[in-house]
Amino acid sequence: MKNVLKTIMLMSCAMLMLTSLASCSKDDDDNKSGLSEQEKSQIFQAAQGTHTGDLFALYSSTYGMYKVMEDSLPDFKTTIQPDTTITVADVPDSLFAMCLDKAYTEQNNLAQALHASNATHTHRAKIYTLGYYDDSKSTYSYTSNYVTTNLTLNINGKDEPVSIITFMKVFYTPGTKVFSTLIIPQCFIYKDSQIYPSGTYFGILTRK
Repeated sequence: MKNVLKTIMLMSCAMLMLTSLASCSKDDDDNKSGLSEQEKSQIFQAAQGTHTGDLFALYSSTYGMYKVMEDSLPDFKTTIQPDTTITVADVPDSLFAMCLDKAYTEQNNLAQALHASNATHTHRAKIYTLGYYDDSKSTYSYTSNYVTTNLTLNINGKDEPVSIITFMKVFYTPGTKVFSTLIIPQCFIYKDSQIYPSGTYFGILTRK
């Protein structure tokens, strides 16, 4: 399991580097992926279904990638549906407190409110693009569009609306049946301010 997690972390690091360089333009759609319709169908169908696994919190920086939580959380379900929807059910809002820099007052207040929350939300997005992870074509990758999750948090004694913008990345290796999902926060919206996360995101590792 440790070797598999290390591989997923390396793949995640490479993916995040590419994401930071890539445009979010519609010009990057599947029409320019170079995949045949048969390949697209094969890649998509391979990962359909529900996959249950353990959730890890990971931190990425220029110095490498690290686990934020020593222990994982069990039994998180990722479902890829025939209509291309990716769903991760019942993700605790409190996890996102780890994505904020508590050295700043506004972020610290938001982090405390998230940490105190007992609510969960289902994260749901459509597959935006899919393809092969590398030239060996042994691992498939799936990237979702950006989605907004709306929360109500008690911040300094007052209920406040907060939005979290995320996207998801899925990797699946048919040969080993290793399936992993990344939930990657891009931005928090609070009091009309955009707060960018610290580099922490969440990975769910499972075997089909």
